[in-house]
Amino acid sequence: FMVQLQMLINREYLNLRRNTGALKTRFGLTIFMSSLIGLIFLRVGNSDLSESGNLNSVFGGLMMASLTNVFTTVLPSLIAFPEERPVFMREYSTNHYSVFSYFISRLWVEFLLTGGQVLLSSTLTYLMIQFTQPFGTYFLAIYLVAMCSTA
Repeated sequence: FMVQLQMLINREYLNLRRNTGALKTRFGLTIFMSSLIGLIFLRVGNSDLSESGNLNSVFGGLMMASLTNVFTTVLPSLIAFPEERPVFMREYSTNHYSVFSYFISRLWVEFLLTGGQVLLSSTLTYLMIQFTQPFGTYFLAIYLVAMCSTA
């Protein structure tokens, strides 16, 4: 199992290095969408939350930041599976590796990519919207939601 996992993770990293266009697009989309959400909800986190309009604005900013991260992390994963299916089926049918090894290796690579994506997005939106909760709490919540969508 460990040998299969190591080989599959190495192959995933090699595919990432070969396909830099997809990686640039992925992070470019993250920067664009996070900046857009940040500009739409610019400095609403600093407002008086006792007013319902301000509270709704902060909640809206939080929801949009969460949903943006969900979609920008899950779409590359959804696109990758149909592309890799023929290779997976061929190699699985000849007992090169198990299904479990394949999915753990994919999840590991997505774990790292999603972490980078969410860190970038969270930093931009946190600073632009000026949320009042600690950054670590905000990052962890967004990251967990993004990983659940990716898994």
